[in-house]
Amino acid sequence: MIYEYAIDPALVKEWAIKREVGLARHFGLDQRRVVSDFPVNWEGQIIGALWESFGWDDRDPEYIDANSHLNALLQYMRPTVSRGHRDSHQPWLEQALRTHESEPFHAILAQAPVDGRDEVITPAVDRELHNHRWHLPTIDLTSKTPAALADQLAPLLRMASKIVLVDPYFEADKAGYPEVLSLLIQRAISGRSPERAWPEVTVMTGVGDREKPASAIPVEEQLRRESVHRCGKAAELLGGSLPKGLKIEFLCIAQFASGDQVHNRLLLTDVGGASIPYGTQALGDAVFDDITPLFSGQYRARWRQYGKGEGLTVIGAPMMINGLHD
Repeated sequence: MIYEYAIDPALVKEWAIKREVGLARHFGLDQRRVVSDFPVNWEGQIIGALWESFGWDDRDPEYIDANSHLNALLQYMRPTVSRGHRDSHQPWLEQALRTHESEPFHAILAQAPVDGRDEVITPAVDRELHNHRWHLPTIDLTSKTPAALADQLAPLLRMASKIVLVDPYFEADKAGYPEVLSLLIQRAISGRSPERAWPEVTVMTGVGDREKPASAIPVEEQLRRESVHRCGKAAELLGGSLPKGLKIEFLCIAQFASGDQVHNRLLLTDVGGASIPYGTQALGDAVFDDITPLFSGQYRARWRQYGKGEGLTVIGAPMMINGLHD
């Protein structure tokens, strides 16, 4: 799916000074590799180190040129995963290896290898054709079981601080939906270190009007009643399968103000997103889906819609559901 990399700030600084591209172009959602903000203000550390290399003289033509090159590198490598790790002022690689023990990165990109630690890679990895830390596996079909769906989406869930699950056909009283949601939440929590906060979670289901039958009851009232029903069932049935201490926001949505229909099934996070064409209902191990990560342009558009709520039409009042499971 999508993979998280810790990158030594000193390495990126050297690329900027030498005007090298390095591996920068291989990062970003379109490449399925994302950069960890490790430690906090990773980007700022590189900027500061570069400035220091030129004696803090921001008028030096060489600094101006190197800084311009750094800005170009960061267009590809801007960090998207927030781990909240504060710089301990120990050597960066020591911090990264220690953090990897409690919550692994897919790889740690450093200036030199470390004996016995295959998670540490160097820029030479681009020529190591069988190194699984760099050359990523293809994306296979996903069977529609709770475990398979959760396993496929686990990397996104673990990295996320905010999760938005969009499935216009999600109904808490239909078998297969609560089971998948429960496992998705488990993967999001169990895959991160105990020091990291649990994510904010929103579930969006649809009560669009395209399938509403002709009736003496106005469409707006039909949508409101459907929202009351779905939110009520969610409040009644979902809490028992969610861990104590977690709250999820459950809401019903209809056609966007822009006219865009609520149709796609998506897992969106503040890191990236994935398309789930046939939705989040478990249908058995002989039924398959083509779950794929969203490309950068797709993700930005869908995150504006669902993550930021631009043009979103919410029907009724959102329901806050508390986890009850020990």
